[in-house]
Amino acid sequence: MNIHEFVSQYTNYPILFIGTGISLRYLKDSYTWDSLLSKIASELYGNDEKYLDVKARCKDEHGNFQFNQVATIIEEDFNSFLMLPENRTGKFKKINDFYYEQMREHQRDISRFKIYLSQLLSPLKFKEEKENELLEKFQELEEYKYHLNKMQAGTVLFSDDKKGLFIKANDGILQVLEIQGENSKRMVVGDFLRGNPVEAGKIFE
Repeated sequence: MNIHEFVSQYTNYPILFIGTGISLRYLKDSYTWDSLLSKIASELYGNDEKYLDVKARCKDEHGNFQFNQVATIIEEDFNSFLMLPENRTGKFKKINDFYYEQMREHQRDISRFKIYLSQLLSPLKFKEEKENELLEKFQELEEYKYHLNKMQAGTVLFSDDKKGLFIKANDGILQVLEIQGENSKRMVVGDFLRGNPVEAGKIFE
């Protein structure tokens, strides 16, 4: 089985967005978070200035850009823009066509932004020299999913003050972005973990 056959088994919609380090290593025509969001924003706003304004607003206390926040803002703007009657056609017509097709036939309210992302990133074009290596990674992921399904919900899978806190949920994995201890204020999870380390394997009730 080659990597194309393996990936084609997965039909979940809209997309699997993996880390840019992975995508840049294994995929042709890939993007960093920054370049991907900049491209979408330029298509939406007409230039990159609005993107730079949004990006400047989305920094943590250390001055690092929070691209998940940037993506949330752009997604809201993108969806709102495409919902306007005057924007039903034009360069995003195919996105709206697909959205309404899914609503009519399947009652699926899918983010237009995610539809655009899935079309922008498809089809997957793998670097030939990396295909065997990537296939091994996917197979390792399958083994991990098998063990993950046997874990108790509430188990800490990964904990790092820079990379985040991930916990096994009843259906998938939960990434904790903010946390609030008893009788204390809400904190960004990275700040919380710096003063209150949480070991992987700990189980939250």
